[in-house]
Amino acid sequence: MLIEAHRFDCVTEFVVMKSKSCLFWSVLTFISAAVIDVSGEEKQPYAVPGRFIVVLKQGHSPSEVANTHGLKPHHVYKHALNGFAAEVSEERVRSLREDPRVDFVEPELQLFASAQIIPTGVIRIGANASPMAKIDGLDERVNADIAILDTGVAVHPDLNVFTNISFVAGQTTDGNGHGTHVAGIAAALDNGIGVVGVAPGARLWAIKVMDDSGSGITSTVIQGIDYVTQNASQIEVANLSLVGIGNSSALRLAISNSVARGVVYVVSAGNDSRDIYGPDGIFDTVDDAIPAAYPEVMAVSALSDLDGVASADDALAGFSNYSRNVVAGNPVNSPGAAIDLAAPGVNIYSTSLNGGYRTMSGTSMAAPHVAGAVALYIAAHGRAANASGVATIRQALINSAQPQSAWGSANTLDPDGNREGLVYTANIAPPVNNPPAVAITAPETGSSFLSGSAITFTGAATDVEDGNRTANLIWTSSIDGQIGTGGSFSKVLSLGTHTITAAVTDSGGKTASDSITVVVKPANNAPLVTITAPAPGSGFSYNSSILFTGSASDVEDGNIAASLVWTSSINGQIGTGGSFSKVLSPGTHSITASATDSGGRTATASVTVTVLNPPQPTPTLSVSVATDKSSYVNRNKVSITATVTDGVNRVSGAAAHLDLTTPDGGQVSSDTTTDASGIARFHYNINVRRDGAGASTVKVTASKAGYNSGSGTTSYTESR
Repeated sequence: MLIEAHRFDCVTEFVVMKSKSCLFWSVLTFISAAVIDVSGEEKQPYAVPGRFIVVLKQGHSPSEVANTHGLKPHHVYKHALNGFAAEVSEERVRSLREDPRVDFVEPELQLFASAQIIPTGVIRIGANASPMAKIDGLDERVNADIAILDTGVAVHPDLNVFTNISFVAGQTTDGNGHGTHVAGIAAALDNGIGVVGVAPGARLWAIKVMDDSGSGITSTVIQGIDYVTQNASQIEVANLSLVGIGNSSALRLAISNSVARGVVYVVSAGNDSRDIYGPDGIFDTVDDAIPAAYPEVMAVSALSDLDGVASADDALAGFSNYSRNVVAGNPVNSPGAAIDLAAPGVNIYSTSLNGGYRTMSGTSMAAPHVAGAVALYIAAHGRAANASGVATIRQALINSAQPQSAWGSANTLDPDGNREGLVYTANIAPPVNNPPAVAITAPETGSSFLSGSAITFTGAATDVEDGNRTANLIWTSSIDGQIGTGGSFSKVLSLGTHTITAAVTDSGGKTASDSITVVVKPANNAPLVTITAPAPGSGFSYNSSILFTGSASDVEDGNIAASLVWTSSINGQIGTGGSFSKVLSPGTHSITASATDSGGRTATASVTVTVLNPPQPTPTLSVSVATDKSSYVNRNKVSITATVTDGVNRVSGAAAHLDLTTPDGGQVSSDTTTDASGIARFHYNINVRRDGAGASTVKVTASKAGYNSGSGTTSYTESR
């Protein structure tokens, strides 16, 4: 089967086109009408979305106007003009234009330091605003691999050709220019020269399956697909800007098997203004446009758009094939039936032979716009692993496409009523990635440790998308560098103040950390404390002043006697320093002297001393004297008892002296000693003739060592 690339693409420099399939008349349908936005001003294709320059009338302050409208200028102009630049919403653009202080408002435009231009097709599908494409004149290449199965790809300073292989006998490079042009649309470098592609700098696999006349056969194309499948672990998307009419089970099977390996196939719908299922509208018959008719591929129709913005010139290109129905089993749901998407395909400026550039038209130009979009999607979300993954990518791009109702013209020239959307890439971005959270749980910040001691570190890390990331923690010290990994470990650190950081990076590349400070001090010897006075076991009389002396020394700190603290087991703290005097309470005291060094280590020494009780007062003997009767007659015997006590207890062994005075004044004396009961006993015989009658007095005086003497008296009467 003959498959052609050149037969359906128009090089617009030509004035006369001999191939009826080129459909050059479609170029004549282009309109150069100005594009008008909602504010009544002409849209500009190189406008930076949401950014405007506000020029004020003289005499008005940029800061006052900006504040009035709630704007934060990123540039303020005072000399070349009076105004500012800021991010401004559409609503505020209107209010600014109504402000009498404002002269005019215009969008910021992209400018380039060299000759690079952004083709209108790239602008029209939003690739210039894509965060994945990053089109800014800096060569930041999209991380994706695109196979270009075509006439080959010529060496060009604007292309990143990773591999170049030919399956066409006798031809090794692009002698036609078609494949080189397609490659530039998909992935021309964002390097400040020439043009830029939809996925700038993506790695291009140049696979020549069409000869230099732009023709090829299914067996050669299948060989190219076989090569793609062999390298499916690297190649993520394959572009086939080629078409044939017929029915090839082998070609479809080859593509199907390659799709099963996760390769997304993007193909041109064809340029014959016909249904891709042929005039009969039935799939898998000999009038099918292949491979566009296969449900395994992304078939792409062409949009006619000359200015890169939605405007009155928008229309489905008159030459583009279309689809009235879709075969059962198509894995995606597209409003275009068997056509997945539309893309710019008229007057597309791209790379050409000999390092040059030219303009071409056709669905061949539309397909690589979508191939580039697929590459951007894969760079953001990851590649497909199988046919299901391929369908997911296709459906995602279909769902994010710009519907034909949003195009600038109702005249879409869509003959089938199935209006596929325009591929749109500005909204292709990586999934939102939340940063992880890290917490160090031990030790506490500010903790101190002695040199040589192992410090245990613990922490945890979690992530919204990845879950528990604790095992991925990396711990570093500001002094020792990396010290450990994971959620728990122990480490001996160097001397000094360490800032310890635990950090983790999630699968999306976001990093979080937590930090603490720990101090490692030199190893610390305990101090030595000695009590030099009083001597252990010393005794002291009541209320005497006791001299305490001691010493304290430390290997690291030297003499620390001044820090001594002295305590008594009875009196509590009694003094400080190396020497002091103190009166202690009576009792047996455990005296402790303690000292703490600068490293926090404490040492003690102890002695025991006894303080006597205060001396007791000398007790006075108490004497109670009694007679056995109170009166006597001559010749009676008087029995006298004297009971001696110390005021509480009876006192034995006390000397008792009796002084008895008779009625006539005579004196009788006698001495004895108190018995064990503290009683002294005396006897006297009454002799009235001798003593006279009347009263006699008895006095007993008691004395004993350790006692004050005491006395007691009593009396009795004598009669005849």
